[in-house]
Amino acid sequence: MLTLIFYIIVAVILTEAITELAVKSQIFLPVRKWLSSKSSFLKELLHCGYCFSVWASLLVVNVCGYLIPLTDNKIIDT
Repeated sequence: MLTLIFYIIVAVILTEAITELAVKSQIFLPVRKWLSSKSSFLKELLHCGYCFSVWASLLVVNVCGYLIPLTDNKIIDT
């Protein structure tokens, strides 16, 4: 059970880090400007941390679900 809690905490931290990197960092500023010019949806998405975090969490959950299957007996006892 502690392993599952650990993975959830890591997923939350990873989601927050991806969101901060994509929405606020200077490194991705040229990418944000380019994507913002392509679509009003992308402009809103890349300027709203709450909006972007939903999509980032979907990415993190899918990657973590692929790398760490929850049906493994080491994570959740079935």
